[in-house]
Amino acid sequence: MKQVVIISILMTWVLSGCFTEEEPILPIPPYEEDIELNRAENGQAYYSLQDRKIIKSNAVDDWDLAFSCAKNDYTILLNSARGMGAHNTNNRDFEISYPAGDYPWIFDECHGQEDQSCLGKWGDFSFDNPQSYGFVYLINRGVDFRGLPTSIYKLKIQSFEKNSYNIRIGNLDGSYQREYRIDKNDSFNYVYLSFDREEVLYLEPHKDSWDLLFTPYTTDETSSFSPMFFTVTSRDFISDGILLNPYGREAASDTLSEFESIDFFDVDQYAYTDTLSRVGNVWYRWNDPVSAFTITPYNTFVVRDHNLKYYAIQLESFGKKHTTWSRVKFRFKSL
Repeated sequence: MKQVVIISILMTWVLSGCFTEEEPILPIPPYEEDIELNRAENGQAYYSLQDRKIIKSNAVDDWDLAFSCAKNDYTILLNSARGMGAHNTNNRDFEISYPAGDYPWIFDECHGQEDQSCLGKWGDFSFDNPQSYGFVYLINRGVDFRGLPTSIYKLKIQSFEKNSYNIRIGNLDGSYQREYRIDKNDSFNYVYLSFDREEVLYLEPHKDSWDLLFTPYTTDETSSFSPMFFTVTSRDFISDGILLNPYGREAASDTLSEFESIDFFDVDQYAYTDTLSRVGNVWYRWNDPVSAFTITPYNTFVVRDHNLKYYAIQLESFGKKHTTWSRVKFRFKSL
């Protein structure tokens, strides 16, 4: 019996020498990011939290219309970053001339819900191939890089068939007309059309490869109004903000915790939403007495991606040299 005990002690001593004490796993430090955006170059920038970088960008005026590629979704959006708006004439005659003027423009809502498009339900979507109502829309193409009005086009959504949108655009007086076929592509959230370049464009990255879109967009949230923003109407202006990828991303706000203390064990306590503008522009405000932007207490967010990975983000500063340039500093960490 004594020999067994001695052997057990020896084995314990030998085995204990084969394994080192486990080192604690240290948390990865937050990643600091500093992004500069110029409307004429990279005014819309797609950011990947996993890759920690902008993976694609485009100038603000590179496109006019965006066509949803999601299954059973036929949303058509205007370029909100340019302050584009629409007016439904309730007339089906595309050939007649429409007078230029200040129409009661309406704008897209950047929230990602069913009613976000100012064009609305342009047809009866209960069919496998939606049946267009055939109304002519007047499209206000927003403002240029100086903040000046640009032009007005007319638009008719003619049909949707064989997984393609078929539209017609032209000048108000009919002197210029073009027809386009825009195919859905399941790899992307949207495909884009440029009136100036007269072509269909694939501007955004694949839908599963990015999380945040840094972009201007049209809003009526006057609490963040600044003389550094372009005015679109008496109550609407173009604000800089951050929108979520509509493909499987959700976000929540944390107004109570210190950024450093947020970890994976906290992620289930938040109320997540897929509202695209959840981060939006709520994290900064124009401070008129000092003529500068200041960060609000609502500057910390948790983002959940389509693979159920979590990231804590804290917005640290926002600045503008002029109306076409902005700078965002933030930090984030994987949870």
